[in-house]
Amino acid sequence: MIRIVIFQDSALHGWAFREALAPRKAITVAGVAHTPEQALKMLRNENADVLLTDIMMVERSDFALLTGLANSDVTTRVLALVGNDDDHRAARALRLGCNGFVDRDASAETLIDALTQVANGKTVASSKVSRLAESNADSPTSALSQREVQVMEMLAMGHTNREIADSLSISVKTVDTHRGHVLKKLQLRNNSDLTRFAVKHGLVRA
Repeated sequence: MIRIVIFQDSALHGWAFREALAPRKAITVAGVAHTPEQALKMLRNENADVLLTDIMMVERSDFALLTGLANSDVTTRVLALVGNDDDHRAARALRLGCNGFVDRDASAETLIDALTQVANGKTVASSKVSRLAESNADSPTSALSQREVQVMEMLAMGHTNREIADSLSISVKTVDTHRGHVLKKLQLRNNSDLTRFAVKHGLVRA
């Protein structure tokens, strides 16, 4: 029997996952957490085998959950749902300790198989994500914080400071501060340089 905890900020999505997995005899949903702090507490209390989450949830929390797990005595493994454009996010998550990924559109059987593999100590990641995780270890972006990477990617996609601030629930001033740090750390001059850098390194599509 595999015990899992679901990390989802949406109560509706968390309920949907619980309902979808409930009939599976090999899976027990120990609980649903909505914040990294709740997830860590639940993982400690429930002795879960696998944490099921979404790569966007992991990124929106600045990868705090993976960092928290790495710095704790919790041995729960992590499986994240990903989409077609999530290879670089997955690679960062893999470097930070995520153990596997499954497509958001995968069948229930595929999800169960991935949960089982991860619970049994295997890593479930495409060869592309594995290569990116290895090749990006010494990338210039390794000098950036996760929030700085988020801001850079959104700027490169053409979002305004206000749009980024609203999306990340931070102030416009904080966005501009992160932008300044990115430009300084990467030795870039302006947003045009930043966009070219992001495209060159595959962080956003041209």
